[in-house]
Amino acid sequence: MKFILLTLAILLIPSQSFACAIYPKEKYADPLDLIKRTENIVLAKAIRAEVKSHPDYSGLSEDEKLMAIVDEEYFFPVKYEFEVIEVLKGSPEKSFTLDGHVLGNNSHYNNHEDKGFWENDEGRTIFAAGDCKRRDGFAVGSVYLMFLNEPYHRKSFERIVSFQNPENEDRWLSYVKNRTVHIKVINE
Repeated sequence: MKFILLTLAILLIPSQSFACAIYPKEKYADPLDLIKRTENIVLAKAIRAEVKSHPDYSGLSEDEKLMAIVDEEYFFPVKYEFEVIEVLKGSPEKSFTLDGHVLGNNSHYNNHEDKGFWENDEGRTIFAAGDCKRRDGFAVGSVYLMFLNEPYHRKSFERIVSFQNPENEDRWLSYVKNRTVHIKVINE
């Protein structure tokens, strides 16, 4: 009897609840695969952040409103503007915007020397359980190594603090540079 009730419950639950129960492999792909599949890779500086307006909750049920408010509270939507410092791959615009959130992991994994970054599929980009949407934030004034094309990856938007001195360059940045042909962008 319990088995029948469980089966019915599973069949009646909307498929959306299982949309991202297991993250797609491209979100945790090998770093070399990430580099190969991404058309535009840049080193860019976050220059501005603008909080987006509150969504319209009319027409939502009370439960849907509650979930929307909780999601907004923890992942408040923000539009970030970036200025490209260096192009590592592709032909992106010199500046671009990207939607993000206030909260985010701003770690740089000890200049990406930490074992966890390399061995445990760690990265600062997080994906929400249930919908697999990217939930990361950026700090204005900080520099990021950015893989601009979807599907995004755990390592798509890594904070880089050591990039001006090749002798002491961030390990993730060096790894990507050594596997791409990059072009220095001169900011005017």
